[in-house]
Amino acid sequence: MNADFIRKNELQALINHRADPAISIYLPMARKGPDVSGNVIRMKTGLKQVAERLEAHDWRPSDIDDLLEEPRRLLHESPYWQHQSDGLAIFIAPDFFETYRLPLDFEPLTLIGDRFHIKPLLPLFSDDGRFYILALSQGDVRLFQATQYTVDEIELENVPKSIDDALWYDEPVEALMSHTVTSGAGGAPIGAVGSEPGITHHGQGEIDDQMLQRLRRYFNDVSDGVQKYLGDEDAPLVLAAVEYLHPIYKEADSSPHLLDEGVTGNPEEQRPEELHKAAWAIVEPLFAEAKADVFKRYKEMAHTDQASDDLMEIVPSAVQGRVDALFVAVGTQKWGEYDLETHSVDVHDERQNGDEDLLDFAAVQTLAYGGSVYAVTSDQMPSATPIAAVYRF
Repeated sequence: MNADFIRKNELQALINHRADPAISIYLPMARKGPDVSGNVIRMKTGLKQVAERLEAHDWRPSDIDDLLEEPRRLLHESPYWQHQSDGLAIFIAPDFFETYRLPLDFEPLTLIGDRFHIKPLLPLFSDDGRFYILALSQGDVRLFQATQYTVDEIELENVPKSIDDALWYDEPVEALMSHTVTSGAGGAPIGAVGSEPGITHHGQGEIDDQMLQRLRRYFNDVSDGVQKYLGDEDAPLVLAAVEYLHPIYKEADSSPHLLDEGVTGNPEEQRPEELHKAAWAIVEPLFAEAKADVFKRYKEMAHTDQASDDLMEIVPSAVQGRVDALFVAVGTQKWGEYDLETHSVDVHDERQNGDEDLLDFAAVQTLAYGGSVYAVTSDQMPSATPIAAVYRF
């Protein structure tokens, strides 16, 4: 499957997948410009590295060709390589092939083990910067996945693209909007006791009851489609719409993650970068407060048995579901092995056969038990080590 978006349940599926081999390839991509031609070359190089490593482990050439047949076929799909995001994540195993075009600047990395390597994906699932923007108007519906530095539109399926698309079987909008109803039941002005609340439609006065019901049905369809698409995502959702649509949509949307505050103005007139800037101003204080709270908890508990920056201790604690919050440094690997039977950890200065990145392993286990993971740069760590944990018990 080729996708431009990775859901939390898909990440969980990658975490749970076990195979021999499980191949993870991360590549930087060019969105536009002359370097776009290098996208396919980078993929070809990654697949060549995989073949060479498998051959070094006594894989037969015919078995390697069978395993890489589908990924190699993708190399010949020219339009795919012309439409990339900042990074490409590829996961290959027997009878398994997934790619994700993602707004992350990956360092080139190819790893082969018995499970997929997911740490480079953690910034998308970190609890300090992932959110969504729903840009909504009567004529357009767009959903964006965003981080502090990136914003990418998600291609929506089975979600109406406009009010006419949702309610095509109804009276056309033009006919409804030509109605001159400006009062509620019994002639009372809209907004009076016993009538629908008055909602100002910019440039067109007030919305009559019929149009209000039409909007509600449209927004119900949009909300249902977006929630099915996001699944169990728990990141904040910011609504971008003209002001009078905000309360109507919030009535229709049942998501606990839709924020009370939203971006106002016609989103059809705003570029993704403008929507991102306005939405980030709303979510950033929420992320900063939550992250600062965890940071403070770690500092307060650093010299107790409720927190640790010792990799040898954190890894088994994560496996046991004890880690409530984990800080992990991106771009850093700590190679070693964890024995599930003895709960012992062996850390090696250099990677050896059978090793895995123990930072990645601890993050995976923390996520699997519902803990929070903060993927940060080394200088943002609360300790001098590349890992730090706050325990549940």
